[in-house]
Amino acid sequence: MKRIILLLMISLLTLSVTAQTPKKQEKTSVSSEPKQRAVVDVIVKNGDIITLYDDMTYRRSETVDVSRFTTTPATASVPALEVVSPSTVRIQIQVGVVTDAGSVTPVARRQFVIFGEDVNPTLATLNGIEGGRMDIFGFFSADRFQSTDRTNSYARAMEKIKPSIIGNFTTDFEGRGVFEVPRSNESYYIYGWLQVGRSYCVWYSKFTADKDASFVLDNNNAEYCR
Repeated sequence: MKRIILLLMISLLTLSVTAQTPKKQEKTSVSSEPKQRAVVDVIVKNGDIITLYDDMTYRRSETVDVSRFTTTPATASVPALEVVSPSTVRIQIQVGVVTDAGSVTPVARRQFVIFGEDVNPTLATLNGIEGGRMDIFGFFSADRFQSTDRTNSYARAMEKIKPSIIGNFTTDFEGRGVFEVPRSNESYYIYGWLQVGRSYCVWYSKFTADKDASFVLDNNNAEYCR
């Protein structure tokens, strides 16, 4: 009897040790697993917060533990865009002469010159073909009669004012012309003329090229027209 009881006790003890062994192994296995450490919290565009861990895993969360930030994240500044204006402006003109009957005659196929400054002070250093100091009308007279002028007034005047010329253009059959000049708040001057029989018109008009523009040259804004 005593022997049977002893065998039963040994069996119970063996079963107890066998049952406890996996638990110890499980505890050992859990304790040996490395603990995750959060590395950084990232706020994505839709407002969600993604927590990145050092084991290359991540978790989506709703709150940020600000104590993990060592410094306040800097807000990237976006530089302002600088609007650059074109270096030149486009000028469109239409030239015509209004007759006594009220009809308009286009100034077709005529050349016009653009000056970068007022050339009257420069012309005043020369004598005109009619004597006296030259002005823009004296320049027109020298231009008009240059084929018969033995004093070469037109050629001498052109030599003087040549540095002030920045361009020229020729009107089409409708009296229209288009040209470009450097953008500037300073004044430009446009010169040209037309003769029909004994009548003529001379234009010496000032304009500002701070933006694209269009304008009309006619009897009303001509320097001389008769």
